[in-house]
Amino acid sequence: MFDESEITAVAEKHGVDEASVSLAWLLSKEGVAAISRSPSPAHIRSNYVRSNYAAHRIDLDETDAERIDGIDRRHRCEDPAWMTWD
Repeated sequence: MFDESEITAVAEKHGVDEASVSLAWLLSKEGVAAISRSPSPAHIRSNYVRSNYAAHRIDLDETDAERIDGIDRRHRCEDPAWMTWD
């Protein structure tokens, strides 16, 4: 999602990176969990601490949320047979 202009614009508005905005947006959704993914445990820890710290301090307003909600992109990184996907 880091190549989405809407996320970049919101990140620039709040003075944070795209990862922090993405996490803040996910945290604003009820019933949604964010799971970090990386082949390196050190990278996961680094991203979690940096992004999570910033994400909890970002106050996404209604315009920010609508901008991100409006992204028309359906992409799935993992697609195990046991998961449902519509």
